[in-house]
Amino acid sequence: MAPELWIGEPATPATDLFALGCVMFQLLSGMLPVTDRWIHVQQAPRLESVVADVPPAIADICHRLLARHADERPSIAEIRAALGLISQQRVEEVGGQLVGRARERQVLHDALARACEGGSVIALVQGGSGLGKSALVQSTFDEVRRGHDALLLRGRCYERESVPYKAFDGMIDALAVRLSTYDDADFARVVPPWFDELTQVFPVLSRQGRPRGADAGNVPALELRRRVLEALYQLFVRLAAQQPLVLEIDDLQWADADSLSLLWKLLHGAPPRLLLTLSLRPKESAESADAARFLAAVRELPAGRSVALELGPLDPADAEDLARQTLRNLGRPETLAAAIAVESGGVPFFLEELAHSVALEQGAEVTEVRLDHVLAERARSLPDGERALVEVLAVANNPIPRAVACRAAGLEDNVPRVLGALHRAHFVQSAGVRAGDRVGIY
Repeated sequence: MAPELWIGEPATPATDLFALGCVMFQLLSGMLPVTDRWIHVQQAPRLESVVADVPPAIADICHRLLARHADERPSIAEIRAALGLISQQRVEEVGGQLVGRARERQVLHDALARACEGGSVIALVQGGSGLGKSALVQSTFDEVRRGHDALLLRGRCYERESVPYKAFDGMIDALAVRLSTYDDADFARVVPPWFDELTQVFPVLSRQGRPRGADAGNVPALELRRRVLEALYQLFVRLAAQQPLVLEIDDLQWADADSLSLLWKLLHGAPPRLLLTLSLRPKESAESADAARFLAAVRELPAGRSVALELGPLDPADAEDLARQTLRNLGRPETLAAAIAVESGGVPFFLEELAHSVALEQGAEVTEVRLDHVLAERARSLPDGERALVEVLAVANNPIPRAVACRAAGLEDNVPRVLGALHRAHFVQSAGVRAGDRVGIY
């Protein structure tokens, strides 16, 4: 626990940085930096005093993360620089602007304008993996909200995450930071009924010094669930009454039952000045009966209340423009831009892989680009277990049950770790986390 917490000071982002320092120290040395309470420690030991061959920049950043005083800890930018992490833009964005998708951006602009005028709008952004759904939505609203007094909250569903309201979990974290700046009068205007019950599910929303209801902790589980749902709905309604509210959810196909219950409530309640933007993969969404029912209801809404965008590949001119600008940002000549655009098929993810493969050939003359060669080279560089699973799925050529795929690849241990790594690297995609759920090549 960070030193400032021992003396009763509130947690801040710098408190999380202290925890990062502890984790870094233990990963590199195999031991905790100290075993006593941090309140009794004037200065943490230096990493290089207990383990050899640690790069000086990493040892220094670890020591600064463990600083006793929060204001002496490094910034995120300093940490990234010390670890050699270069901030990379999404490939669909160059110079802070989205390349292409002009029609789609205009549709989202218009949807936000209707919400700002008092409407309740749901926007669906649909498309396969790697087509740039997230980049389109995020870039558009980052740009548009500068001209609107709108509150933007972002959430995302992760396939392997098992928390209530996971589609809204990230929003609640951001909202807690915002609400912490409200004075008592402003806070009272947005706090909903059953707020104490809500803080049982989302403790981050708790407000220091606010009296707690007498019976909040003695509510039966079913009633607690009903109250939390109502409290979340009313919280968003009251926020939207203060200013236009944009709720942006990515990867809706992985939504949990609680998240879908709240989405149904927002659909039927239609709070004024609300734009609900949902990004999803149609194929995976269709495999979830609950998600499919909700999406069918959205599509049946009147035209003014819903919009649907189907993302496909970029058109050839936009793909080539994106390839040119991406190569330029990577410090490589643009001579292969047209070839990269054609070989990628207009899919931004493939375009990124091809451009980065060219950039990696430092000092070498690249005369052609082949997507199959690039992906094969990536696969060859994988650890044995991950490579074996990719090869099994490539031979299968269709999604197969996870248990079958793992047995064929000879995987008995660390299956979640292997699948997680392949998901993050965009090698595989799956319909769920159970043994019978199907997994296929990305």
